[in-house]
Amino acid sequence: MSRVIAQAKKKYKISIIAECFILLITALVLMSWQWQTAISFYLGAMAIFLPYCVFVFLVFFRKKQQFSNKITYFYYGEGIKFLLTIVCIIATFKFFSSMQPIAFFSGYFIAIILNNILPFLVDKYIKI
Repeated sequence: MSRVIAQAKKKYKISIIAECFILLITALVLMSWQWQTAISFYLGAMAIFLPYCVFVFLVFFRKKQQFSNKITYFYYGEGIKFLLTIVCIIATFKFFSSMQPIAFFSGYFIAIILNNILPFLVDKYIKI
């Protein structure tokens, strides 16, 4: 079972790095077009990407546990991810006054799609 978990760790590490790169490049391209749109897009993407990184860390990159505890950490990680996402969205709308909601939620949904698709693409096209 540890071999499967080790492969999952590598897969998620590669997918997180790729997603960070994709979101950063997209925000930079948008920045050349319009500054406020790029910041709103990037904040929306980070509102889901940062809690996702915390979730992946809690599930895969903690010290060794027994397999029965992995399920418990999965549920804890999912709950923490949900709460952090809510806090990030509230903080973004509260502290960034010139928010563009369409750009924010575009970044948010693109990050969600990348969170779900990239691990499968890494698994399919990159041999670990």
